[in-house]
Amino acid sequence: RITDVISSPVLAGNAVCAVAYQGRVACFDVNTGNQQWSREMSSTVGLAADERQIYVTDTLGRIQALSRDSGSSMWLTDKLMTRSPTRPVLVDDFVVVADVEGFVHALRKDTGALVGRMNTDGSAVRGDPASNATGLVVQTVNGGVYGMAVK
Repeated sequence: RITDVISSPVLAGNAVCAVAYQGRVACFDVNTGNQQWSREMSSTVGLAADERQIYVTDTLGRIQALSRDSGSSMWLTDKLMTRSPTRPVLVDDFVVVADVEGFVHALRKDTGALVGRMNTDGSAVRGDPASNATGLVVQTVNGGVYGMAVK
């Protein structure tokens, strides 16, 4: 059981994963409902997942990749801690977040290295970025809508 869930759960292979505010991140088997693993973590924005990893923006603004199978930490970056990053979205080989200063940041899925950044209009990106396999769209609080490819 996970309480204070603040975002939608995500499917990751044969698991469904969720994160809670002041709680835990956990993955459950989709067929049996049995918990595969859980660990302490708090998020107010949510997570993303692929077949190998779970990507979480925690309440401190750190972005972390966890093993989908075990929950062990694969990498963690604190480079965006003061920027209130959004829920991560996955685009190709990248984890992408936006922030309160209107920047969109791309990190490598395998290492967490910050590899790209784009400015919008300088106002906060508050909603979740919308993404597909090659790009994403963000909207700022000043009303700007920005589409970008991630390569």
